Amino acid sequence: MNRFWDIDQVQRWALANLQEEGNEVAPRGLNTRELLAQTFTIENPRARCLSDAARGWSLPAAIGELAWHLAASDDLQFISYYIPRWSELSDSSHIAGSCYGKRIFDRTGTHASQWQRLVGLLRSDRNSRRAILRCPTSNCCSTLRRKTVPVRPHCSSLCAISVYTQSFTCAATM
Repeated sequence: MNRFWDIDQVQRWALANLQEEGNEVAPRGLNTRELLAQTFTIENPRARCLSDAARGWSLPAAIGELAWHLAASDDLQFISYYIPRWSELSDSSHIAGSCYGKRIFDRTGTHASQWQRLVGLLRSDRNSRRAILRCPTSNCCSTLRRKTVPVRPHCSSLCAISVYTQSFTCAATM
């Protein structure tokens, strides 16, 4: 398994691998490259903020986006305060495609959120393989788009969480 000290090393490795081995794909008509089934370990998980100035990473934007997700929000005004570019990507006052926090943390009626159910499951069975966060939506990406790019009708993602062997593991599929 690939091991790195911090997130900057992960980014350099990922970008080099994308250029050398990345598969060319064009989701929603946007040309890009992807790597499938990659795994790595960050030796120092507290070193998780990118420090490469060319990347344009912003701590206030990251904190704002975290707050937006944890608030289970899909409100465009909330997120565009921290990341103004979001206003260019939506045709309405709500975001449908990228607000996974709403689908994970929002309580529907009297039902617990996905997150509350996942935590309860892992507390009762720390070796469970059923601890899954699922973020599907029938209109995913319908309001998060550039006006000139065709919209893909469906998308879905899964995140399997496990905490066995004294470590936190997340396997994401999108």
